Amino acid sequence: YKKATQSEIKECAAKYDQSRNDFTWKSNHSTVFRSMDSRLVPVAKCFAYRCFKQKGVQIKFNSSYRSVSKQRTLRLRWLTGEKDTHGNILQKIQPAASWAPVAEHVAAEDTIQNTTLVAGPDNGSWHQAKLAFDFNPYFSDGTALSGRGSSKAEWFSKGGPIVRIGKSIGLFWGGDFKTNWDPIHFDMLPTDEQEYFID
Repeated sequence: YKKATQSEIKECAAKYDQSRNDFTWKSNHSTVFRSMDSRLVPVAKCFAYRCFKQKGVQIKFNSSYRSVSKQRTLRLRWLTGEKDTHGNILQKIQPAASWAPVAEHVAAEDTIQNTTLVAGPDNGSWHQAKLAFDFNPYFSDGTALSGRGSSKAEWFSKGGPIVRIGKSIGLFWGGDFKTNWDPIHFDMLPTDEQEYFID
């Protein structure tokens, strides 16, 4: 895929603004955009626009900015995977202040009764810098992809075009994380390859 330039991303974001009524979750978009770093907003708009216009896929943004405490809580929920009777993931243990990357992956496989889980470092998520978002793609056939609820095979096949759109506009996909499969995540790393994010 060809990487988009700064001007192409800005033009794409402007097209999003002109066609906001095409999007199912436009009020959701507005809420999440307000919690993003201003450099990420046009990229997120372009992502939603291209997914819809090129693939007919509606994007629902779940979150962007998270405080340290909220990030810790969500990370522990993700690692434990415990759910209530409605299928909502529970948080039954308090996050600790330190980070133990080996233990967290072991704990995700074990029961939590005999394991002390600890969360990521305070600066361990691009969500805390407002430079990341989580999302779900909704397809025209009525299906959607999620984090734990969708397989890697589904993400690589059905979700592949969506991932390529994100990467083409300079986003880093959570499905490429080395230790934590997070396919509903994109972040905007401030690297030399993405110099167009900085005015």
